[in-house]
Amino acid sequence: MPLNSRSQCLWKIASLARCSRHVPSWTPRALRRWIHYRPLDASKREIRLLRVHSGEASALAGGSETSDDVVRCTLSHVSLLDTRDHYAVFRSVIDPTTPRQAVLDQWVGYVTRAMGEEASDSNDHFFRYRWGDYMALSYTWGTSPVTHEIVVNGQRMMVTASLEGALRAFRLSQEPGEDYMLWCDKLCINQQDLEERGQEVKHMRDIYGEARSVFVWLGDEADESDVAIMWAQMIYEDLELRKDVVGKWFYMMDSLKDQNMGLRVHLALYRLFLRPYFRRAWIVQELAMAQSSLVVGCGTKGIELFKLCRVARFITDNFDSFIHLVDEGFRRTTIGSWEYQDGLGVTLTLLNRLNRLRGLAMVPEGQIEASHSAAYEQIQVMENADASDPRDKVYGLLGLLPTQLSSNIKPDYTLPVEKVYADFAISVIQTTKTLDIIHQGNKSLRHSNLPLWIPDWRLPQVDYGIDFTAAPYNTSGSTTAHIELSNNSRLLTCNGFQVDTINGISGTMSPHDTGETELPYTEDAIQPTITNHAYGNDENLVEALARTFLTDHTYRHEKGASVFDIPWLEEDNPDMKELLQALTDRGYWPALSDSSMFQAFNCFRWAIADFSIGGRPLKDFFPTIATMPACTNPAKTVRIMRKVVSRSFTLRPVVTDKGYVGQASPLVVQGDGIYVLEGCKLPVILRPKGPYFEVLASCYIEGIMGGEAMEWLKGGRCQLREITLC
Repeated sequence: MPLNSRSQCLWKIASLARCSRHVPSWTPRALRRWIHYRPLDASKREIRLLRVHSGEASALAGGSETSDDVVRCTLSHVSLLDTRDHYAVFRSVIDPTTPRQAVLDQWVGYVTRAMGEEASDSNDHFFRYRWGDYMALSYTWGTSPVTHEIVVNGQRMMVTASLEGALRAFRLSQEPGEDYMLWCDKLCINQQDLEERGQEVKHMRDIYGEARSVFVWLGDEADESDVAIMWAQMIYEDLELRKDVVGKWFYMMDSLKDQNMGLRVHLALYRLFLRPYFRRAWIVQELAMAQSSLVVGCGTKGIELFKLCRVARFITDNFDSFIHLVDEGFRRTTIGSWEYQDGLGVTLTLLNRLNRLRGLAMVPEGQIEASHSAAYEQIQVMENADASDPRDKVYGLLGLLPTQLSSNIKPDYTLPVEKVYADFAISVIQTTKTLDIIHQGNKSLRHSNLPLWIPDWRLPQVDYGIDFTAAPYNTSGSTTAHIELSNNSRLLTCNGFQVDTINGISGTMSPHDTGETELPYTEDAIQPTITNHAYGNDENLVEALARTFLTDHTYRHEKGASVFDIPWLEEDNPDMKELLQALTDRGYWPALSDSSMFQAFNCFRWAIADFSIGGRPLKDFFPTIATMPACTNPAKTVRIMRKVVSRSFTLRPVVTDKGYVGQASPLVVQGDGIYVLEGCKLPVILRPKGPYFEVLASCYIEGIMGGEAMEWLKGGRCQLREITLC
C-alpha cells in the first residue's frame, strides 16, 4: 500500500500496552554500553538507519517472542546514492529544482502509472533505494529518569521511556509486508562524537526532507489525549463543512454541563497542546521538511498534521469563546485564564506558522532572499522552544534559513553558547544588511554576559517589542546597515540618529488574571509634562491613537469599526441591567458574549483612563453610552478588541517630547531616547551606558513608522552619527 494512502488510515495500532519491564536507573553496567560506531562516509552520503524488527523477526534475531517483548533493532550504514535504477530514471526526467516534498508525490504517481494495479500489491515498488527506504522519527527525548531496555545489534542498552515508546509504536504501525527503516537522532548519530554531531546537524534538512515520511510520536496515551484527538477531528470536520463551530460548541458544552464535559474537553485539548513535543526546538525543521501526509500519533490515536494546524488556527481565532466555556473552578483553582492562554501560545504559534514554514521549505535552495524578514518567523518560533543543548536554538534553524545565511554557520558543539549566539546574530546582520535582530530576545532578564544587542535564546522570551509582521514598517527607509565590530565582537557600531525622547508613560496591567472582576495594575502612569500634540487637530489625534493601539500605521478610520467607537464603561456602574440592554440595542451583543475579552479590554482602558494625551485624559476620547454609535460590524469590533488587548500586556502607551503618541516596552523610563538606526525597520529605545548605548526594545511611534523621520534627516532636523551598542 502506498505510504501516503496508508497514512489516511491514521494509526492501526490496536494497543501499545507496556509488555517491556521497567529497568531502574541502577541497572548493571553491562546494560549501559554504548553502541560501537564507525565513521560515516560523506562521499557516499552515508547515514545510519535502524531496522526495527517485528516480534517474529526479533525471535529470529535471538530473542524470544513469547518471553521477551523488548524492542530489537539493527543499526546499519546505508548510502543515499545507492538508488534503484527506476528511481534514478525518474530523477533524471523531473525538474531538478522541484521541491523535495513534491518529488515524493510525483514519485508515487510515476510508479502507480508504470505498474498499474500491481503497484498496490507491494510497498516494494515504491522503495527508492537498493536497500529499501526509510522514515524519520520526530519525537522528544524526554527528561524522565525512567529508562527502558532495547537491543541494538544484539547488544542490550538503556534508552529513555519516550524513545522506547516511539520505537515500539513505529514497530506496531507497520503494515504487513512493510519494511521501512527508521532514522532517529539519538541512535543514528554518535552523540559522543561532537564533530560528527556538528556535521550531521548540517544534513538534517536532507535527512528529513528526503525521508519517505516523518513518523511523529507525541507519547503514550495520557490526560485523555484520546478525547482531545477525537474533538480535534470533529472540529476539523465541522470547519470543512463551514458549520457554526463556535455556536455548536457553546450548545454542546452547555448541554453537557452537568457532566462537566466542557472542562474535560478543554483540559484534554490544553494538555495535548502542552505536550513537551511541541516545545522541542528541532520539530520546527522536522515538520516543515516532512511530506504533507504525515500523521501525528499519540497512544492509539492519530490525526493528520494539516488537520491539527487547522484546529490550532480555529482555537487561536476563537480563544476567548473557549475560555468562556471553562468552568469557574478551572480558572480559579487550576490555572488562570491568561496563564492558560500563555501556555497554549507556544504550540499555537508553532502550528499556526507551520504552513508558512512548510511553504518556505518547498522553495528550492538559494531562491529565498537573504533578509531578516525571511528568517523572522523561524527565529520567532524557536525563541520559546526547549533544547537540551541551548546551541540547538540556532543549529535547529539552519535547514529552514536562506542558504546565504545558513552557509555562514558551521555547527560546532565545542563552542561556548555565548559564542554561538553572537556569531549567529552577527551573521544575520552582515548577510541581511539589517539590524532587525537586535530587537529580539528578552532584555528584562540578563544573567549572561552577552551584550544586549545579541539575543540570548536561553532566557524566557517575553515579547516587549513590536511584531514585525503586524504592518509593513519601514522606519529607516531604504537604508542598509553598515557596522563595525570591536575586536572581541562585544561592541557594534552603526549609524543612526535620535528622533525623540520618552516623556509620559501610561499605567499598565498584568496578564495574569486569577480573579473574575479585575486585573492588577502593575505600574502607575508617569504623566506627560506637555499638553500639546503633533497631529494638528483632534480628529487626526483620534486616528493616530487608533493606529497606535493597533500598532498599525496603515489603518484608516474610514475603513469601518474603530477602537474609539466602543463606548466607555465605568468600573462601578450601578445600572448594569440598563447598561447591558443599551449595548445590546446598539449591536454590541456579539462583543459582550466574549465576556473575558470584553473584561480584559475594559481593564486595559481603566488602567490608562487618566493618562493625559494632548491635555485630555484618554477616557474622554471614547464615546459615552448616550453618544455611542451603532456597532455595525461586531466581528471586526471583536477583532479590534483582541488586537488591543494582546498588545496591552507587553506594551505601554507613551507620549514623546515632541507630542507624538506610541507604544513601548514596560522597561522604558522617562528620558529614554527614541532612535532610528540605518537598516532597522522599527524605531529602537536606547539608553546610555557610559560612551555606549544599551538596546531596550523596539517601539511604535505614530508618525515615523513609514520612513517620515528620514525626511527629517534630509531636512536637517536630525543629525546622523555613529552609535555604539553594548
